[in-house]
Amino acid sequence: MGRRLPKDLMDRAVTVATMALALVVVMTLVLLVTERGAVDDPQNPIGMLDVLFEATSAFGTVGLTTGITSTLTVPGRLLVALTMFLGRVGPLTVAVALAQRKRARVQIHYPEERIMIG
Repeated sequence: MGRRLPKDLMDRAVTVATMALALVVVMTLVLLVTERGAVDDPQNPIGMLDVLFEATSAFGTVGLTTGITSTLTVPGRLLVALTMFLGRVGPLTVAVALAQRKRARVQIHYPEERIMIG
């Protein structure tokens, strides 16, 4: 329709998508490590696709699950909760908040005023 998007907007969109994908992959790998006992359980095995779906669903805060949430360990549940928080806040917002350096406190100087005494 005769329109184009600015380059900085495209760069930001690619950054957000890359960070989101990286976060989901990292959380999936960490969940696979924390749930190692459940993955190896022959009676009720948790597959990699189940964990990937759980991490993706948590990041998207959509509320869907394959039913493994109740079988997760406490660290696994905390990771799912953290993923939900990061997905809700947004990866770019979190990155900017963490990258902000502490600024030196600015000394506030109020203006002087001469008043009549006596």
